[in-house]
Amino acid sequence: GAGAVVAAVSVEPLAVLDAYGTEAANSAAAGVAAEGFKVLLVGDFGYQTPLAQTVSASMASYAGEHGVDIVVGVGDNVYWNGASDDRDPPGWSGSSADLDRWITWAWEELWYTGSLRKPWYFVLGNHDWRTNPQPELQYADKNKDWNIDMYIASGSSIFWYVKRFAASGFNIDIFFIDTSIWKGDAPTAQWGIDESREAIYERQKAWLQSSLAQSDAEWKVVVGHHPLFTTGHHMGAFYNREWDLHREWTAAGAMNHNWNGLGDLDNILRVHNVTLYINGHNHNQEYIKYGGVSYITSGNGALSYSDEGGACKREGATQNPSELADASMFFSCWGGFASLTFVSAKQAIVELLDAQGSPMSLDEDYMTNQSRTSPAAGRATRWEIDNSPPTVLPFPDLSSSGRALAAAPAVAAPEHLCGKVELRTDSACGGGCTVLRMSNQPTESCAEYCGQSGLSCQAAAFNTDGANDACKVDLGQPAGCRSTGYDSTRGSSLVCTCATPPQPPGAVEAEAEVVA
Repeated sequence: GAGAVVAAVSVEPLAVLDAYGTEAANSAAAGVAAEGFKVLLVGDFGYQTPLAQTVSASMASYAGEHGVDIVVGVGDNVYWNGASDDRDPPGWSGSSADLDRWITWAWEELWYTGSLRKPWYFVLGNHDWRTNPQPELQYADKNKDWNIDMYIASGSSIFWYVKRFAASGFNIDIFFIDTSIWKGDAPTAQWGIDESREAIYERQKAWLQSSLAQSDAEWKVVVGHHPLFTTGHHMGAFYNREWDLHREWTAAGAMNHNWNGLGDLDNILRVHNVTLYINGHNHNQEYIKYGGVSYITSGNGALSYSDEGGACKREGATQNPSELADASMFFSCWGGFASLTFVSAKQAIVELLDAQGSPMSLDEDYMTNQSRTSPAAGRATRWEIDNSPPTVLPFPDLSSSGRALAAAPAVAAPEHLCGKVELRTDSACGGGCTVLRMSNQPTESCAEYCGQSGLSCQAAAFNTDGANDACKVDLGQPAGCRSTGYDSTRGSSLVCTCATPPQPPGAVEAEAEVVA
């Protein structure tokens, strides 16, 4: 079943860089002269939707025309419930006992075709953690082009690794990390990993810092599923970090159960001269250049929020600081993929392509999901990335404690603040107390979810099938506060409305006196 623990694969512990061979450039398709080291990027792709069928065919055609060295899968490799889902994929004609059936259906049948039969490198996304992700590691024994390596932590398998690629005259080190661990969202104990999420986070963080420090590659690139800078539906670490800092200062350094370590990541990249971060999670494409670091979101492989009834792009100053709004150079919800070419030790080129594989235009609005038969005229979504040391942003060190409240950043409370309690989610549903319950806790009810924050459950409902990251409630499928937090037959999560407990008499007056 979905909750069964898959035995860990026995491999040698990871030596920081030495354990990995160097991959040589091999991008030239038949008759195609490749220029530089070419990478295709696609995220949130692991389901046979009509959009995925279009994008995969376009990617294969693009790879055949332009050549490709590797493909990077930026997480959510298997929708909706990860590779250990105990259901059969839609239309599956094979054996239900085949433990690889979801990967075969979601990736090999759809994406690993034609000119995309190249080495693929993956990170895990939040949907990959919904069930035990071990089959994604073991699939490498079945297909040599499926690559997701591991780090051994206390005898358990944790998914992060580094690969070196040799281009013409320079090297590229790509660090593949598990951002669900950084966010504290991965239900590691549920899938048989005998180490706390906080300890695993500290281990991965130390590994990344050490590996980046030891890397002598001209290019250092980090790939993770969750965004750091974004104007898309899910908030990035830029905004969450500021609120995490504010919360820590007010609590004299004590992190609560809503701890989120992803806020540390951006400064780690900058300190170690990483100039490129690649992510998915938001079902859109976006290019952001901020403080010398380029951020590429490519999470539009199979799904679009405009299809799902959710918000495509965040609006408002509280969700998008003005600096980020200025730094966002392009945003699309139309579906598609990205091309990244490392031309030299100092220059790379990124291009965002639509679902048909055509370059998009800076002069066209892509905020609604549409299709078109011919490329748009105008300025192409193509940028040069300069591999110069980035700016180290003035974020205080999270490890310090006891800072004065006056030193905290002046930021608005996040939109998932219910009274004075920040709820554990990254999808608020129009009000601070109504949120999409974190999808990686499949057995958790809304009563348990709200109770963890000292709140009660007021209402619960399943979201619409297929809208797993949006807040579109299925009115025909109500749920009680004690309902299991995940409907495995429909692939839906819960939308919870929590309620703040009544304050004892005199609490408001006492608080007013303290503030005064």
